[in-house]
Amino acid sequence: MILTAPKASSRASGSNSSLQYTSEAAACLNIRDTTFVIFVTEDFFRSGLPGKQIVDNDQNVESIIALALDSREEVERRTERAFAAGATPVSEPSDSGFIYSRNFQDLDGHVWVFNHLDFASAAADADQEGA
Repeated sequence: MILTAPKASSRASGSNSSLQYTSEAAACLNIRDTTFVIFVTEDFFRSGLPGKQIVDNDQNVESIIALALDSREEVERRTERAFAAGATPVSEPSDSGFIYSRNFQDLDGHVWVFNHLDFASAAADADQEGA
């Protein structure tokens, strides 16, 4: 894998590269102050997993990367930016009241979920049900 696609997808979804941890073999993307995602080349990934097979992302899902964001608007903004960079939706947006989420598959086949959890709304709903 060449790291150009993940870097472009991540920038488009509102993330920035962290040059301190970026090289020819890895791209570190800063989502928020304490949240980072590191993409690595397939050769580098294999070097740390002797004897393991890497799945074909066109046929399988090896993981789901889920990130809780600060607002519903941030979920929308980042997801739409990912789509503009070539990501594709996996399913329709989900709104279960206090959890709003959108998902997509990036250019390398990784499945992402951006969600916003409104705990204040959930607590208010629980208080009303208990009253």
